[in-house]
Amino acid sequence: METRARKAKPQPSDNLVKLCREFTWEDCWELPANDSGASSRAWAEAIYSGKGSPWIVARLMDARNFLMARYEKRGEEDQDMIGSFPVIRTNAEETILGKSDRHLEFFTSITVDGKQTVRCTTIMKTNNMFGRFYWFFARKAHPFIIKAAINCAAKAISG
Repeated sequence: METRARKAKPQPSDNLVKLCREFTWEDCWELPANDSGASSRAWAEAIYSGKGSPWIVARLMDARNFLMARYEKRGEEDQDMIGSFPVIRTNAEETILGKSDRHLEFFTSITVDGKQTVRCTTIMKTNNMFGRFYWFFARKAHPFIIKAAINCAAKAISG
């Protein structure tokens, strides 16, 4: 049975699309849940906490957080967070993380289809020239980072 994340056709949920109706970019990664019984929140925490991620992924996320701290909106101190991302909504089947900043809006949905498949779908829209500049570079690292994070999450959840 395949246990590595693979690129999939994006199918953003209605809840995700409502948050960013005019998104200009999307992607989706999936892997078998292997009857783990883990909720979407547990998967989101395993993917975005950074624990167990390869060294390079952790350093890329640290660099991103350091560079973007100046440009991101403040006021998230009292919000429910997973890693550095605010939780928008969560239930057993879907957890949505994301934010709307001056430079871009992004939202990611982690869905658990029964106990069979975990999907991580991301949608994004740039809002200005800085957002387009940022995304020009970030989109090259995104597939590597998310695939590695999902694979590490699968190992953590499966024990």
